[in-house]
Amino acid sequence: MLCLNVAAAARPHAHLCRLRRVWRRTWAIAKTAETVYQQLAPRQRAITRNIFLRLTELGEGTQDTRRRASLAELITRPEDAPAVEAVVRRLADARLVTTAEGTAEVAHEALIREWGTLREWLSENREGLRLHRHLTQAAQEWDKLNRDADMLYRGARLAQASSGPTRTPTT
Repeated sequence: MLCLNVAAAARPHAHLCRLRRVWRRTWAIAKTAETVYQQLAPRQRAITRNIFLRLTELGEGTQDTRRRASLAELITRPEDAPAVEAVVRRLADARLVTTAEGTAEVAHEALIREWGTLREWLSENREGLRLHRHLTQAAQEWDKLNRDADMLYRGARLAQASSGPTRTPTT
């Protein structure tokens, strides 16, 4: 303990300097995201919103974190594929997302915590996002099981999913 105190006393501003560097980096990431977002056309902004919502794992009593998703999951309609791919490239060029082997994920956890626009999107309809994520996972499982009709939602499960929040990440 004494060694830590002696080291800290020898460099009283070292900790503060580290904090400033981290804050500047975090601020720069959020500023970059907002700048890139503001430069996009309205349709590209909607696609960007959808991408970031799908690449964020909602925390259950914890902070939201990044989530890896397939590029196919980011494409909500086949006719949007070229536009989504272009936006993903733009976000990757700005180092806001990373891509590898047909997947994408948010490049920095700090972006999820500090970019105000993304925080707003996430807080607008958390329950709708949770329902959307659950349905996405169920659809992927159904597809893996060769679209087995027995795996389709019926009865109470279907009613619950149908009566859930009406906003989805793309609206």
